[in-house]
Amino acid sequence: MREIADAVGVSVMTVSLALRGQPHVAAETRDRVLKMADKMGYRPDPALSALVAYRSVKATPKFHGLITYLNCTPYPNVEHTNQLHTDYFEGACERARELGYRLEPFWLNEPGMTSRRASQILSYKQVAGILVAPVHRLDVSIDLEWERFVSVSYGFSLAHPKLSAVSTHNFQCISLAMEKIVEYGYKRVGLVINKSQDKRKLGAWSGAYLMQQRNLIKAKDRIPILSIDDENLEHFEKWYKRYRPDAVLVGYTSVIDAFDKMGLRIGEDVGVVLAYTGTTHYDLAHVDHNNRIVGREAMNVLSGFIYHNEKGLPSHPVQTLVDGEWKDGYSLPDKR
Repeated sequence: MREIADAVGVSVMTVSLALRGQPHVAAETRDRVLKMADKMGYRPDPALSALVAYRSVKATPKFHGLITYLNCTPYPNVEHTNQLHTDYFEGACERARELGYRLEPFWLNEPGMTSRRASQILSYKQVAGILVAPVHRLDVSIDLEWERFVSVSYGFSLAHPKLSAVSTHNFQCISLAMEKIVEYGYKRVGLVINKSQDKRKLGAWSGAYLMQQRNLIKAKDRIPILSIDDENLEHFEKWYKRYRPDAVLVGYTSVIDAFDKMGLRIGEDVGVVLAYTGTTHYDLAHVDHNNRIVGREAMNVLSGFIYHNEKGLPSHPVQTLVDGEWKDGYSLPDKR
């Protein structure tokens, strides 16, 4: 780096900042440094890079800036709308503090707020990065001046723009649930999901179910997915009476009430597994989506993007997926 600095006529620190893509270096100077580095065959030493990273982790974190948790829902306190948002927000807050950032929520749907005004406010605050919380509908677009910001979204529900995202590994979660259900001795396994819910997960729930149905269940015992537009439980009752599953993988908790109305005893007449971590029914067998870890991991990804000054919309969005964990419950007794 010293040789590059001498050739370009700048300080070693300027070379270091330019090679890391830091915004403190003028674009013209950064381009000169990068061209000279390439011409001189500069390559970073991976051992020294690892040492620097180690020292950064061990050191007391300095304040690096403000992170915005962008709330696009109709509710001003997004972290209190349901357990998912609470876990994401608290996990991100925890990791932000460890990395030397402060996380603050910003409500995009405040009366009178426009995308342009929101962009101006966030720029004025000099936010280091934006975490986009899950949106409440699949047709939501956010038209911020994205070229000003470094951004990461939670999940894939945002219609536009397509940002790099961090999510639970939904395909793995359903695959794991199916493996456990069959392992516990159940032969006829059904899946009940909401159509929009599956779309939010890019079809991962239905796709994983169909794959595992083909891999684990005999053809004569395979049951079609019940995909419902709303929560009209009449469809569920007809489906259940027609196919008689001995275990049901449930995509949303209102279906739990349907078993009671039909006089079915969960865990005795039928096995039941929740496909996700709900805000209630923790005593049922379910897959824990590790939402707090997802919250932390989104902050890790964002901090990496900030370090490399990756502002604007990504040309090739990346996805980071966090595996879920199986949790036993009374609703799925082992029949072996």
